[in-house]
Amino acid sequence: MTTPRWMRISLVGLLFLSAIANMRKGVFEWAPVLCLGLMFLLGVDRRQGESMTSYFRNPRVIGTILFGLCAMLGVVYNIYTLATH
Repeated sequence: MTTPRWMRISLVGLLFLSAIANMRKGVFEWAPVLCLGLMFLLGVDRRQGESMTSYFRNPRVIGTILFGLCAMLGVVYNIYTLATH
């Protein structure tokens, strides 16, 4: 099941606006939100009948995975800085 195009575009726009609004707060507090927006922007659904190896060799899928990992690491970093300060 895929999400409608308008929903993906509006979610990405909302995440980018949130990242821009958070740039004033701290040095890297906005980075996870920006990476999450880029992850949703690049997101590719797997086509029916496509093998897993050919799906994961797609550069857009690799970029989606990397932006997702960066978003998770950024959230962990933000939680760490929140707990230590």
